[in-house]
Amino acid sequence: MSQEKGEKIRVVGMHCATCVNTVTKSIDKVNGVNGVSVNLATGYAEIMGNFKLNEVVDSIRRSGYDVESQDIRIAVRANPENASTILDTVSSTDGVISSHFNPATGVLSVKANPLAVSPEQLLERLKGYNASLLESSEAGEVSVMKGELTSMIYSLVVASIFTSLALYFQYSGYVLYAFISSVPVMFYAGRRYFKGAYRALRNRTADMDTLVALSSGTAWVYSVVNLLNGGTVFFDAATLLVTFVLVGKTLDSYLRFRISFIHVPRLQARLSTGETVDADQVNVGDSVIVKSGESVPVDGIVDDGEGEADESVLTGEPLPVEKGKGSPVTAGSSLVSGYLKVYTTRSGSRTYMSQLVQAVNDASTSTVGLKRTVDRITSYFTPSIIAIAVLTFLVWHFYVPAGIALLFGIAVLASACPCALGLATPLAIMVQVRRLSKKGIIVRRGDALEKARNIRTVILDKTGTVTAGQLKVVPREVIDQGGLEMAAAVERLSSHPVARAISSLSGAEMDVSDFTEFPGEGVMGMVDGHSVLVGKKGFIAKNCDVDMEGDIIACIDSRPVASFMVKDEIRDGMKEFIDELKRSSEVMIATGDSSAFADEVGRELGIRVVKGLTAEEKAELVKSRERAMFIGDGVNDVLAIKQAYVGVSLSSGSDMSKQAGDVIVASPTAVEILIDGSYKLERRIRENLVWAFGYNAILIPLAAGILYPLLYLPPQYAALAMSLNSVSVTLWSFLRP
Repeated sequence: MSQEKGEKIRVVGMHCATCVNTVTKSIDKVNGVNGVSVNLATGYAEIMGNFKLNEVVDSIRRSGYDVESQDIRIAVRANPENASTILDTVSSTDGVISSHFNPATGVLSVKANPLAVSPEQLLERLKGYNASLLESSEAGEVSVMKGELTSMIYSLVVASIFTSLALYFQYSGYVLYAFISSVPVMFYAGRRYFKGAYRALRNRTADMDTLVALSSGTAWVYSVVNLLNGGTVFFDAATLLVTFVLVGKTLDSYLRFRISFIHVPRLQARLSTGETVDADQVNVGDSVIVKSGESVPVDGIVDDGEGEADESVLTGEPLPVEKGKGSPVTAGSSLVSGYLKVYTTRSGSRTYMSQLVQAVNDASTSTVGLKRTVDRITSYFTPSIIAIAVLTFLVWHFYVPAGIALLFGIAVLASACPCALGLATPLAIMVQVRRLSKKGIIVRRGDALEKARNIRTVILDKTGTVTAGQLKVVPREVIDQGGLEMAAAVERLSSHPVARAISSLSGAEMDVSDFTEFPGEGVMGMVDGHSVLVGKKGFIAKNCDVDMEGDIIACIDSRPVASFMVKDEIRDGMKEFIDELKRSSEVMIATGDSSAFADEVGRELGIRVVKGLTAEEKAELVKSRERAMFIGDGVNDVLAIKQAYVGVSLSSGSDMSKQAGDVIVASPTAVEILIDGSYKLERRIRENLVWAFGYNAILIPLAAGILYPLLYLPPQYAALAMSLNSVSVTLWSFLRP
């Protein structure tokens, strides 16, 4: 039984005794928690028990609060088959909330509790892997891969030069010079494999480095011994083996470097002072000037000017969007026409585009079910190859000279490639995530891509999701025109499509205070000393004597002043999209709208409509369905998106819904592409694995001499074939449609 542990975390967002009780309950219900103490003054929560920290953090976040955490990125020099060992090492460290390792890039991403673990402690845990801290930006990751590639190229150049000399001297009969020429190959160019083998031995495991070190090292040591005794030497085999492995690994490293990252474009910002600086040097509150044809360098609010912005790179919408004073703008969009003075709210790595790019890069490191199975198989692969190599030598030494038998055993070691097995899954995920991003589908969590093909129920929000969100609000009854103007002023502070439509009914400028939004219900605020309440009829009826008909009612000081009917148009292509989904899944609409229009939409699309739901009721509906995907765009959809088996948010939706979504799409119909991408991912992973396993299944018997003397695979060519296995998996992942 594991020993009880204690953990101190800092909870963010508590401001009263009720908050403390809520957080305490959310922690206490986590499996394994035996005791919890929450301090409002300090924000600390002290927890005792045998619990998983990530479950505690998830529970706190579901209750509406957050936990202070630190994002740590570490460059790790390791073979792909070591991924599970590295993750186990890091995950078992106290204070680690979550960790992801991308073997294709060698980058380990850790989210940790800064009160319990430091980056230096994690480096100590990984000291056998030449680990080093990275900058928080993508530049650090790129520099790691570029450095690894450069190191490979230098090693390959040295190996090529001195291997050529070793071959010349050995075949000319100058074996002493062949020995001298082999030393730089083995101990400079090949040092990475010997260091890796030593690290694996210390960790009581074995990997590709073990196989290369054993095969080349055995041939070289045997040759040195025979050099002293006047016997046959194999300096050619030893040096060619290292060189050919480097050829394949350098090519593989180059290919992975080219496809590993989506990069945020480097933008320049023109400050209102006239100075031009890098966009990441702009501070919150700075004013930035954007002219026609230029890219918007920061997230912000238009302070002055007018124009049209192309936001297709972020939303997928091809038509430019009009921008004026008070309009939000996003870094990465471009100003088609006009002039804008933008007040900066976010810059650099904090912009929405940077966060999306980081989310896509992080999604590439996700672990899917097949990878866990492969990791288990790979853990037995290298020890099995070593056993086969020993057995091959023992069998052959009865039939051929010991030197030849040794070459058969070395060839077996050199031919096996666990790296291809380790790369098969992460490369497939990385490539598929990148391809979907180019189609406007942002996969924020890689496991969602795997889950998408297993969906059994699809639940869609109505307003802004099934419908275009370009609502037409028609006043049904207006008792007080001034009351209508007050209602429009309050609705102007909400981002809900219905609120935007109502706000457009009046252009009167009024100051609003004490604004409160009730997701899925309505809004409230104070205007000129009057209490204004606008919302669905059922919600208003609880606070006002309603004697008017309509979908939306406006009340001033508990007196109804206006009612509205709401109309909207169904998105283009939605009928065909839903008909396609209905072939394999149950499809329904869940909406807060309780009007007759919701029923009309359901009848037109031929699906069930559950209407008049609160945000909590939407989440409960999702929870009650098997493997449900929820597609929404509003604040009132956040709980349902989080609760879903796969949560999908629209890029045109609220920031909260996009943060909650596993996937962000420009249009609901893009979910078809997502599901198709999920099937393609599974197919690509299986093809990679079949190739990797099949390659080894053919190469190892050939190396063991099963067709000797008809066909013989010397160690050096076995090593070349082995290293090209990884290259082929990389190319297939990249080129496969």
